[in-house]
Amino acid sequence: MGGGTFGLGTVFKLTTNGVVTLHSFDGTNGGNPSVGLVSGGDGNLYGVTRFGGSNFTGQYTGQGTLFRITTNGAYTRLISFDGVNIRIPVGGLVWGRDSFLYGVSDSGGTWGFGSIFKVSTNGALTTVVNFDGTNGIGPMGRLVQARNNNFYGVTAWRDGYAATNYGTIFRMSPKGELKTLVALNGTNGMSPFADFIAASDGYLYGTLPDVQRRATFNGGTLVRLGEPPTLLSVSSQSNKTVLTWSSLLNRQYKVEYKPSFTAPFWMNIEYRVATGDTTSFTDDIINDTQRVYRIGLLP
Repeated sequence: MGGGTFGLGTVFKLTTNGVVTLHSFDGTNGGNPSVGLVSGGDGNLYGVTRFGGSNFTGQYTGQGTLFRITTNGAYTRLISFDGVNIRIPVGGLVWGRDSFLYGVSDSGGTWGFGSIFKVSTNGALTTVVNFDGTNGIGPMGRLVQARNNNFYGVTAWRDGYAATNYGTIFRMSPKGELKTLVALNGTNGMSPFADFIAASDGYLYGTLPDVQRRATFNGGTLVRLGEPPTLLSVSSQSNKTVLTWSSLLNRQYKVEYKPSFTAPFWMNIEYRVATGDTTSFTDDIINDTQRVYRIGLLP
């Protein structure tokens, strides 16, 4: 947040001989970074500052910046946020599998409740989601991209006029389609500020402050979020169809089919326990010219 030549923060690296300052923020090129850097697929490092930019006039002014820096300290300010779509970004960036940088802003956007944005490596900015209150207010932390390519994150509040104003856990597709997975009500957690991590077992893990009622804290909660199965590939040869889907270790899945989209009933053909983060099943098709499949995660 502070320190450096101008007292507005630094980018540094730690060697076996001590700390080396790579860059000191001066306000116009950013000020007061509060989150870590992310390594891009192009070999550069990227980050955001909470304040500073082209509208900087003094300490804690300006709407923030997004920057690129090399490991040798060559610094480039890519974006100076204007406070309209993005204002004072508080979450770190994530490098998406589409080679874009994704981040969140806890305010700004169409309704002033925050947004999700993506940025190309040359600084082209796109607002992907505008939070409107019903789908959350004030996204916090860093997004995490799971194996199904969806992004997951949290908002600190939702529907500011409701009594259960405790935030959300959400999923965003690569196309920017947002879905609220959990509406926090105070008993199952409240106002999360930290991001999730994607663990090797396929689950997402995060922490939530935990309360029984407003202003009565109860220690906190560790939550685990499982992804629904995503069909990764389908191949057919010699009356055999091979289905492969994303899976959670040791969880049981049900494979069902019906002979057409309009057929009224699904028929079970397989129950399978996952032994890894992907699971496959081979179906022998004898009497049907086509089959429609669905895969479900059992409780």
